Formats: sequence, structure tokens, C-alpha cells
Amino acid sequence: MCSVSDNTGGRGAMTTASISVQDLRRRLYVKAKAEKDWRCWGLYVPVATLATLRAAAAVAKEDNGAPGLDGVTFGAIEEAGVEGCLAQLRDELVARP
Repeated sequence: MCSVSDNTGGRGAMTTASISVQDLRRRLYVKAKAEKDWRCWGLYVPVATLATLRAAAAVAKEDNGAPGLDGVTFGAIEEAGVEGCLAQLRDELVARP
């Protein structure tokens, strides 16, 4: 289950880009179509933003997504608080070596 921490400083701190998820998807699509040999290596930071995680969670829930390897269901996440769980996930992604 999610345990929320308020650790927002230090190594877990992250700057957020002013780009929306929709805009990011469009830009990547256009770039990939224009340059067939181009590979994107800088997706980690945009993927680890709360906006992207919120959008991904909404899509997964809408598609009746199954629990992950940790066994946590959408019901359990909602019980614990969606924003807190997403913040914890973001912190774990950013802190990962």
C-alpha cells in the first residue's frame, strides 16, 4: 500500500517543465516521423512528472488496469489517496539511481 512521505527536497527534488502531456506526445510524434533514425533518450524527466503520472493512472484505470507487481489495486490507491500515491511514485522514480 502507499505510504506517503513529504520528502520534496534534496535528491528527490525535481523541476517540472511547462510542457503538457499532450504537447509532449505531439512533439515526440512529429520528431519521430520527421527523423526515422532519431532515438529519444531524455524521456525519464517528463515521464516522472505528476501530470504524466496522473494521465497514465487515468488511462490505466479507464482500461480496467490490473494491479502491478506490488499487487496494489486502484481501489487501494483511491483509499490511500491518489495524489499521495502518485507523489510517492514520483519520488521513488526521481530517487532511483
